[in-house]
Amino acid sequence: MIKIKKWHIFLGVFLIFFLTVAILFVKKVFDYKKAIEDGSIIMHNSDLTLYSAYSNTSNTPKEKVKREELESKTSPQRGASSPIMTIVEFSDFNCPYCLSAYVDLKNFVNDNKDSVKLIYRYFPISDDITPALASSCANEQGKFWEMHDKLFENQRILGESAFMQFAKDIHLDVNKFKDCYLSKKYESLIYSDVQLGLKAGVNGAPTFFVNGELFQGVINKQIWEQILEAIKNTTNQ
Repeated sequence: MIKIKKWHIFLGVFLIFFLTVAILFVKKVFDYKKAIEDGSIIMHNSDLTLYSAYSNTSNTPKEKVKREELESKTSPQRGASSPIMTIVEFSDFNCPYCLSAYVDLKNFVNDNKDSVKLIYRYFPISDDITPALASSCANEQGKFWEMHDKLFENQRILGESAFMQFAKDIHLDVNKFKDCYLSKKYESLIYSDVQLGLKAGVNGAPTFFVNGELFQGVINKQIWEQILEAIKNTTNQ
């Protein structure tokens, strides 16, 4: 009788698990790619989404929102001036899943500055909009993305004292920033993003619109690259 060692069983289970995950990942990649190539991108539900409190209390009717409305020229943006791929991100600095998406998305945009544009829009998961207020006041001084990165990279310590320190770190006029923040100057702008998101079918964060089509949940850099490659292929046809 052949004696099976315990580590053989463990190795076998591990290999089965690894292959299953790999197959599911590859399938997801091709699902995204096929959806774009067919011109029929569909929403992929993801467990990596934190649903917003506003999604359950709003009576805002959902409708197909035009790209022009989603891709506001006044919202913070970075990347290509003439992109073939425009990502509109509905996000919240308090959201752990948005933090999970943050690094890969930032690196993807930085690596593809000639073809990809990222536009940030606010979608709070709770009634705490203070980080959004801090970023909008930094945006007033042309430092949105510097504050954006500070907020995500220090998510565990967010609060008024942290915001003031971040303002110093990124060389803002701190007095002007503080007046803006305490007056909640951009509160209505934040909630207008929320209303637009709800109208467009956004339920939680992070949610993305790629060339006007909705994707929900965390997307890693490899998937972003696959989506961009698919768009390039369709553009060249």
